[in-house]
Amino acid sequence: CKTKVAPIKRLTVPHLELCGAHLLANLLHHIQEILNIPSSKVFAWTDSTVVLSWLVGSPRRFKTFVGNRISSIMELTSPSQWHHVSSPHNPADCASRGLFPSELLQHHLWWNGPEWLRESKIEWPQEACRREGDLFARFGHRYNTRNRIGNSRFSHQLSRALRVVECVLIRT
Repeated sequence: CKTKVAPIKRLTVPHLELCGAHLLANLLHHIQEILNIPSSKVFAWTDSTVVLSWLVGSPRRFKTFVGNRISSIMELTSPSQWHHVSSPHNPADCASRGLFPSELLQHHLWWNGPEWLRESKIEWPQEACRREGDLFARFGHRYNTRNRIGNSRFSHQLSRALRVVECVLIRT
């Protein structure tokens, strides 16, 4: 795990999470090259479902800040390498949630990660929310917001609403 101080310029939480994913992608790529590890054996974890949804889409549809980082992440990793980890199982949250360094020395999650990570991949928790694109893959002919309302400011809001509805349907 790596913890990094937020930049001086104010960024939204999703933007900070994206910066963390960008840092992770760079670290993973560097380690893969040094140790000659195949991509199929490398997994990237984030507790940000927003970042996961951004990583599935085209970088061109986002503003410059997000689009540039997504492009860079996608050059270094593939979307299939990225997975969701819930906050209670996320070792990175230990350092950012107010534990003292002396407490981290004895913190099991910090040093070992979640217990389920030692199980086979089949035993890992299912993703809490499917990534953006799943709804469009299944119902694209019905929910193509670009065809329905063009590139107006509402197309993004409708896409976001559809992702929320999909998450609710999956969880129930």
